[in-house]
Amino acid sequence: MTTTNRNTNLSNVTLAAGSVLNTGDNVSISNVINQLPAAQDELKALLEQLATLLKDVPLPEREQADVLAQTEMIVQEAELPSTAAAPSRVLRALRNIKEIYQEVSSFPGLQEKLAELSEKISQYFSGN
Repeated sequence: MTTTNRNTNLSNVTLAAGSVLNTGDNVSISNVINQLPAAQDELKALLEQLATLLKDVPLPEREQADVLAQTEMIVQEAELPSTAAAPSRVLRALRNIKEIYQEVSSFPGLQEKLAELSEKISQYFSGN
């Protein structure tokens, strides 16, 4: 039997197949957010609010990795010149994050707060 290692690069994080990603302390998401330049403090603050909101919500490793990837995609879009950034990709990433957390009903008000932050983040991109 042959075992193939497949790696997925998420900026400064590499996940090997079968490895575990622990974002319980939100360090990885915070690292991704901190890649934003100081000129984008408004977006950085919104993404930090998002990370804080989600940090105590338990998720399986696969979903944690997906949230990290979606957050990284938003940061990558923010690093593009405003003429090249695609709000539709940001909206898709935010929608994916909301869908991941939709199943978590033990946190009252989570969906409402998530929707509010998503709206503010999408407004940031549509205003650029």
